Amino acid sequence: MSFLRLLGPLPKAECEKIFKERGCDICLTLLASRNALRTHKESCQLSRSNNGLLYRMTRLGLGFQDDLKISNSQGKVVALSCKMVGGGNDGSLHLCARVCLIDEHERILFESYVAPNIPITNYRPEYMRNAMPLKQVSRKIQDYLCNGEPIWQIRTRSGRARILVGHNLDHDLKCLEMDYPTIMLRDTAKYPPLMKTSKLSNSLKYLSKAYLGKCAACYKTFNTMESLVEHMRTSYHSVHEPMCLICEKHCQSFAALRQHLIGPLPKANCEKIFKELGCNICLSLFASRNALMAHKESCPLSRSNNGFLYRGLRNDLRIDNMQRKVVAISCKIVGGGIDGAIDLCARVCLIDEHERILFDSYVEPIRPITNYRYKTSGISPRHMRGAMPINQVTGKIQYYICNGELLWQIHAGSGRARILVGHDLDRLFKCLGLQYPSVMIRDTAKYPPLMDTNKNSNSLKYLTKTYLGYEIQTRVQDPYDDCVATMRLYMKMKSQAHKREEWPLVIDPKTCNIFGSCKQSEFEKMTPAQLLEISRSNYYCWCLDSYIN
Repeated sequence: MSFLRLLGPLPKAECEKIFKERGCDICLTLLASRNALRTHKESCQLSRSNNGLLYRMTRLGLGFQDDLKISNSQGKVVALSCKMVGGGNDGSLHLCARVCLIDEHERILFESYVAPNIPITNYRPEYMRNAMPLKQVSRKIQDYLCNGEPIWQIRTRSGRARILVGHNLDHDLKCLEMDYPTIMLRDTAKYPPLMKTSKLSNSLKYLSKAYLGKCAACYKTFNTMESLVEHMRTSYHSVHEPMCLICEKHCQSFAALRQHLIGPLPKANCEKIFKELGCNICLSLFASRNALMAHKESCPLSRSNNGFLYRGLRNDLRIDNMQRKVVAISCKIVGGGIDGAIDLCARVCLIDEHERILFDSYVEPIRPITNYRYKTSGISPRHMRGAMPINQVTGKIQYYICNGELLWQIHAGSGRARILVGHDLDRLFKCLGLQYPSVMIRDTAKYPPLMDTNKNSNSLKYLTKTYLGYEIQTRVQDPYDDCVATMRLYMKMKSQAHKREEWPLVIDPKTCNIFGSCKQSEFEKMTPAQLLEISRSNYYCWCLDSYIN
């Protein structure tokens, strides 16, 4: 009956499931694979045409394109549209005041203001000073459409008469006081596949809405391309955002993606497919239930026991260029001051990417400890008898992570300095008195994809349970467990297979002003998919560490 069956509020379940996975929402085409669908979407979604700017001479103050000549070399299809003003005592009578005719290449053939036979009572007079009389306009258009054929001899698929396309053509032709055979009319308001399910006409704005202001990343809709460009300028959509593998919607964080799939108010179609074929921990989607079952056996991790092989023995840190480029750090905090509210570091642990302990030692802080916080830290006065002074610990750790480089010479992607992973590292640095360049820090508390939907930090305990599938910090907290959890989170984020870009960040030299206001008109010509392609992330995605030598 119409094109509204597949995506409606009550679609056919089997068709809906397949179409949501491999179908285009705009042209309703079914593709062979998701990659083919992704390629198709880049060209399917159109933007407002600006070809008319080449021909619309009024924009340059030189008049309208008001000469129509019969030419057999021009196309067989033209589109017509009229703009109405009010006539009569109350201005409710529709009168044609402007008409435009284009060919199939969207080039303007004829555009002119029109002086109707009845006086206009609701309009702006300055536009009508040089208007062409209605009868002259109607005769020009009709002669061009008939293309030399008498109107009573026009037949479909024969002769030279042109097909006329428009929306609500009966109304336009009535206002123009013009006749044309119905067999040569193509009216988008009366074409059954474009009608509503109740067989009523859709507005032209509704029919064209899917082609204009819909963001290709988050699927928000906008009334104008200008609003869409402004949205892309401030949203920083990119290939590095968490994305639903079913509908390909981009989300700001994995928490938002989780709500989209399995939250209290999920997207119904995505939820249905994900519950059958998706993993609740890593949010991956699989081709079959057997593949999902095999994956679930290995996806949830468990607490590492590697630390028991080294615990208490590793308090010497040496520079070794053969060791890995990534280390994770965690410390246990006790209280100082009169009320025990001042955070002091009493134990620190450092591991490599294979979860092997590099350094594990109790730390003697500068201030006296007044609250050991034993229930969470597990530290008592007896542990502090042979503790290493904090200045010595800080020097050892800083010397090791700098790996022979001067602190002020360290920059990302080069040199020997190591990447430092941890959770809430600002607090740790303050307690240890440690300094390190932010470009070499990977903090799971500040990484945008790991934050909640309000852009607040999640606890390490929550992140471990949600994204790794096991629990930590259930009783006495072990810094080794925290190190392992942060390292696993980092390695999981780093292993994401995102599209590689030459300039991936919005602060890079060639992309820092990509959406500058001076290029507004150029961006409005682009499709939403093209806008997404040039958009860049405003945070450093950890997958980029995979490309660092």
